[in-house]
Amino acid sequence: MERRTRRPERPPEQSDPQERAQASGERALRIVTLALLCGIVILSIVLAVLVLSRRQAGPADPAGAAATASPAAYDPGMPFGASELTQAQLQRAMQEGSFDLEEGEAGPRGISLGDSIDTVLDRLPVAYSADMETDLAVLYSAAEDGQTLLPPYATLSVASDKLEITLVAPMTELPEDVGACFVKSPSVWCRYTIDPTDNTVSRITLGASNL
Repeated sequence: MERRTRRPERPPEQSDPQERAQASGERALRIVTLALLCGIVILSIVLAVLVLSRRQAGPADPAGAAATASPAAYDPGMPFGASELTQAQLQRAMQEGSFDLEEGEAGPRGISLGDSIDTVLDRLPVAYSADMETDLAVLYSAAEDGQTLLPPYATLSVASDKLEITLVAPMTELPEDVGACFVKSPSVWCRYTIDPTDNTVSRITLGASNL
């Protein structure tokens, strides 16, 4: 009967310190790479959420923009023009037909609620006089005679409970022979309502329409 001899087991190989360091470095690199990938994914999600939230917020409120916008520059020696309305005011006037300004909002020529009638007239190309104390007076007009209503023009109407100063300007240049047909052309207008008890502006209305 043969007798088998048992081979001695080989001792476990000792890993080289350099190999251990290399393996440790590779593990660290994999961890860093995984962390970077996770960071990129999280950043992409955050950016997507921000973009969606801004789209859902929608455009700024025109009324709020009108309240904070500065009044357009003007020349007191020139008639009122459509460019004196802010973009938000003009857009709202075209959408709604007309609307009233709120307390603190500046209208054309920098006029606000509470300003005096003298302040309004001083910022228009007209010399106010006592003979204007009629039912309707033309303050200025593009017509040659200065009295026929042809945009740009301004009127002062007097009633027992209020005075109204109305400024009208064409939105497009009118032909020289337009005559009375100007009523078919789009215009913008501003009306200052004056309280006769203290001669101050109590209401400012802006509008855009065919007259």
